[in-house]
Amino acid sequence: EREVVITDTVGFIEDLPDTLVKAFASTLEELDEADLLLHVVDGSDPDAEAHLAAVDEVLEGLGLQNAPRLLVWNKAEIADPVHLRARIDRHGGLPVSAVSGEGCERLLDRMDRALFRERSRQAAEARRAEAGA
Repeated sequence: EREVVITDTVGFIEDLPDTLVKAFASTLEELDEADLLLHVVDGSDPDAEAHLAAVDEVLEGLGLQNAPRLLVWNKAEIADPVHLRARIDRHGGLPVSAVSGEGCERLLDRMDRALFRERSRQAAEARRAEAGA
C-alpha cells in the first residue's frame, strides 16, 4: 500500500572538468523533491572522509544541506572495524554489506521510519492539534 520511487544518482568522481561537474549537478537537481536521501559511502575506502565532504559540498551548492538524509556505510564486511566505528561515531549512519546483506534489515527499518512512520506520527499530531484549536 506504499509507493517508493528510488533514483540512483552519479557517484563521486574526482577531478572532473567543470563542464562535467555542471552536467552531473543538473542530474542531482531532482533531489530537491526527495523525501529521503540515502548517501551511500564506501566504508572501506581510505578517502571516504573526502568523498563525504565533497558530496556535502555539492548538496550545499544545490541548497539541499538540510534535506532529510540517511548516511549508509557500505562494504562493512571489508572495512577496518576500528576506522568504520570511528566514522560512524563522527558522522552517524548505518554500516551495511551489500554482499552479505548484513545491516540491510536495519537500513530498511530506518527508511520505513523516516518515510512512513514518522510522517504518520507527525500527521496524527497535526490532526490532533487542529482538532484542539
